[in-house]
Amino acid sequence: MAVNIARRECQKEYMEFWNNSASFTTTGRPVDGIICPCSPFPAARPNMYYYYGYTTWVNLLDYTSVVVPVLRVDKSIDKVDSDFKATSEVEQRCHDVYDPEIYNGAHVSLQIVGRRLQEEKMLAIADVASVALRK
Repeated sequence: MAVNIARRECQKEYMEFWNNSASFTTTGRPVDGIICPCSPFPAARPNMYYYYGYTTWVNLLDYTSVVVPVLRVDKSIDKVDSDFKATSEVEQRCHDVYDPEIYNGAHVSLQIVGRRLQEEKMLAIADVASVALRK
């Protein structure tokens, strides 16, 4: 019961935050959606998915999300960053999982997140974003 109450409180606070985004937009309306990563990896590999932070908040808030592929890994371009300095153990584990040979050709995607029951709007935004990314 306490977990449900805490979740609803979190949903309420985020709804208020989202509504207040209207004060920062040029239209005076709240933002329609948020474009953000959906994963620290191009694709999930069994027993090697160490960070869920890009999607857990969407699930917690019961928001709508649609994933849009942006490009594919190209092993000749997307090399391992040898100068990478992790700020946490999880960050280092995520970095260590990346292998250009294994991920070559895998989709790199973003997610577009919208409020609850906004599936049609998020699909429409995803469609516009997909067309823009192809140009």
